[in-house]
Amino acid sequence: LEKFNDWNEDNIDVVCLMLGCMDHRMRTKYQSSGSAYEILQTMKSAYKESPNAERLNTFLAMMETKLTRGTSVSDHMTAMTSYFEKLEALKCTLDDNLKTDIILRSLSSDYKGYIQNYKINEHQKSLEELQASLKTFEDTLKDSKDVHLTVRKGKGFKKSGKGKGKKPNGKPK
Repeated sequence: LEKFNDWNEDNIDVVCLMLGCMDHRMRTKYQSSGSAYEILQTMKSAYKESPNAERLNTFLAMMETKLTRGTSVSDHMTAMTSYFEKLEALKCTLDDNLKTDIILRSLSSDYKGYIQNYKINEHQKSLEELQASLKTFEDTLKDSKDVHLTVRKGKGFKKSGKGKGKKPNGKPK
């Protein structure tokens, strides 16, 4: 009986706190509730996001996701795959071709050459194969940037040809 009385006092405190945080309209609606649990369950069912809204929000978030410089393509593919799985759990199934198109659309401009090659050759790859080939391309991008930086660090070329104060044959005037 003592435990019940303690629980009841705690419940009254929590109900008072919950009602105190509500505006007048909501407070009137919930003040006849018997427990904090009852208020919570009623609010959950009343304000729960509908599956349609959750599906739309997930889809929009997926379509806004872009691979940014400095992010690995593997991490990006993991994020995209989690969106696909969440949509499937919400009864929105996308075929593999559409998933591939969405992934290609989400890549940064660094992958423009890859995307063009993929579309020209009309590849049909599984998501795992796509991820592996994107990872290979990412490694190629890193290697080409390293080479580009090395070339730029070298000495410049010497100028040749006519200079000020010289005759066309290269002798001073």
